[in-house]
Amino acid sequence: MATFHFAVGSDPRRLIDRDLRSLATYAGAWVAAVLISATVNAVLVNATAAAWAQYLALYGGYWSLWALAVPLIYRMVARPRGSAAPARAARVGMHGLLLAALMLASNLYFLAWNALVAGVATFDLATYASRFTGRGAPLFVGVHLFKYVAACLICSSVWHRRRARREEEARVAAELESRSLAVQLADARLASLREQLHPHFLFNALNCIASLIEIRRNSDAYAAVSDLATLLRQTLEMGRRQAVSLREDVEHARSYLRIAELRFGSHLSWRIETDGDCESLAVPPLLLQPLVENAVKHAANQSETPVCIRVAAHAAQGGAEILVSDDGPGLGATSGGAAGTGIGLGNLRERLELLYGAAARLSVGAGEGGRGTVVRIFVPRRSARVESGVEAGS
Repeated sequence: MATFHFAVGSDPRRLIDRDLRSLATYAGAWVAAVLISATVNAVLVNATAAAWAQYLALYGGYWSLWALAVPLIYRMVARPRGSAAPARAARVGMHGLLLAALMLASNLYFLAWNALVAGVATFDLATYASRFTGRGAPLFVGVHLFKYVAACLICSSVWHRRRARREEEARVAAELESRSLAVQLADARLASLREQLHPHFLFNALNCIASLIEIRRNSDAYAAVSDLATLLRQTLEMGRRQAVSLREDVEHARSYLRIAELRFGSHLSWRIETDGDCESLAVPPLLLQPLVENAVKHAANQSETPVCIRVAAHAAQGGAEILVSDDGPGLGATSGGAAGTGIGLGNLRERLELLYGAAARLSVGAGEGGRGTVVRIFVPRRSARVESGVEAGS
């Protein structure tokens, strides 16, 4: 709903701007003053319609004098305030001169109207001076003083409202600029964090392939290179986006686990389970990859017994809980943190904080019976429902 203002303009120092809305508002205020004055005076004397029309003409001219004076009043109100006594005295003096000029001009106007239009008075200096010296002088001066003070108050209200609005607009603009810079900085930081992950997991994947070649498992090495090509393609596609579906991130983690499985053989098995409600959940790219990479590095690579890595995603209130667990020797972790989590978890923790703030959670702890490691992540829900699926490795 539009809000009506006494005067609207872009410059707080000027009452009437050159825009049509400002001019229409000011003209509307003038018309309202003329109609009210003419109607009140006509009702007081029980005037006819013809006399009311004359009152309209009379007060149309009278309020035109005020229409010329009010912008000057506004300019004085909008001037910077001086704290020194001479500045305050000068301001009061300027208001006094303008009020005196208005009273002199109004008296001259009414005298001229009565003499030249109504024919009820003579146009001479004595008649002119009687308005200020006769019995009606206090009423005449008092009415004009009241109108002038009212005009000052209205102008002051308009100016303060405009100044407050201008300051609010400046504050909002500064806040938006600050937020924009913060978003740009966060985006740059996220991009840097994603780029930080790329050489990290690529080195580990190549290390797996090199191990296969070293023990002359050439067919497995060939399959690992094929999976690595898929992994790199997925990484390049995901790296250009701010968010991906959990389904896509699961596919990326699956490609990495296949490479690791070729290297470790029966020493490593893995299982991925996802709810249908979670597969279309929007998550940051490479959410799962550093977690399964840590599981391979700290569990399969350091355990003397076979290790199973499990990835699970289940619906939770307001989002989804994602778990990456293993039954390896563990990291010596507690729910408050872990030693040896490396670049992967630190990177992921920072990305989640940049994207979701306190809405996302990440914790690292020991598995059941104190064996293995469990990483729990809560991600807020952002997407729609799809069918469920379960994927298992060897």
